[in-house]
Amino acid sequence: MAGQQGTRWPLASNRIRRGRASNTFGEGIRVQTDGSRTNHQGWDFYAPVGTPVYAIHDGVVVRADGVSGAYGNQVVIRLDTVTVNGSQAYAMYGHLSSISVAVNQRVSRGDQIGLTGVSGNGEPDQRLPNWEQDYHLHFEIRDRQDVGQGMGGRVSPATLYGSPPLVNTVIDIPAPPSQTPTTDGSTNAAE
Repeated sequence: MAGQQGTRWPLASNRIRRGRASNTFGEGIRVQTDGSRTNHQGWDFYAPVGTPVYAIHDGVVVRADGVSGAYGNQVVIRLDTVTVNGSQAYAMYGHLSSISVAVNQRVSRGDQIGLTGVSGNGEPDQRLPNWEQDYHLHFEIRDRQDVGQGMGGRVSPATLYGSPPLVNTVIDIPAPPSQTPTTDGSTNAAE
């Protein structure tokens, strides 16, 4: 089940962390690094550390760094031909353990851009029961490249995907690289 405007899901297996609405856009209350409070700014997908993360659409990487702060290692991609609120759309992926893309790099829908992790404030609270269920990818859709704290510039991922997958898992396994025939009849991955 692909998203709207030709998007795919950010993981091969997509389910909101713990199946709780508080881990979706606009729900729950989060304490910011400056102590202020805001609603949740994206969707948290359950994902064990080291899970591959994929570009949801063709685009250009505009941020790929390990900044300090709530998101930790993050990637932001300006999405070709995808719009939200009448503006160019951006996808942000946070709490990554590693990043496999660089700023100004062109990516294609389904390219691996990194691995999930616990950077920033992504470390589960091990005092909670079943804390292993709190490993996650923080995922946002934005209508501008740079956003501050709060909800400004952020758009619910439901704009592209419909209702968040609270109970059922959405499977979106990326296609293997396209194959091209060689002169001896075998195939090679396309360059």
